[in-house]
Amino acid sequence: MKLLFIVIGILFSEMSFAQDVNHNIFGLDMDLDFYSLTNYQKYGYFIADTEFPDDPYVITDFDFHLSKVDIQLEKLGFSVHLLGFNKGEQTRLESLSPTMYIGRIEYSSEYAFNSQAFRDASNLAALLVNEYGDPILSMEETNFRVYKWESGDCTITVNSVREELTTNLTYLIRSR
Repeated sequence: MKLLFIVIGILFSEMSFAQDVNHNIFGLDMDLDFYSLTNYQKYGYFIADTEFPDDPYVITDFDFHLSKVDIQLEKLGFSVHLLGFNKGEQTRLESLSPTMYIGRIEYSSEYAFNSQAFRDASNLAALLVNEYGDPILSMEETNFRVYKWESGDCTITVNSVREELTTNLTYLIRSR
């Protein structure tokens, strides 16, 4: 009987831990809902949902939220911050959390990319190593850099691509 209580206790604590996953990237709480992050109305979601039928996500900025908080994400030099919400969910926007975050640094020229992009990617990777450990993928070629982590139900990638003149951070929650 005592063993049964121990097993039940372990299972309960494991289930509680599994349900308490915090989706946070550099201070951005990815468990907040559509309205809290964007301050957009249901109509805005609907337009984005129908305007691009082939896209798997409703992509939106979240400048409203960024203007209200002071988080590390804002200090990383991204010129673009985007969130991706699952499509077809307009009836539950008050509880709809984003599936994806994209931060992008755009370079104005190949010279700017060559002088800064790989350093930006390495700096982001170093911050992520502190949080998630070594990446499961690390590729450093002359035209691009790619680093990838998997943590719980999340995939995190950092890439710099000369052809696109960008460095990107993508945080994808696979369970949503």
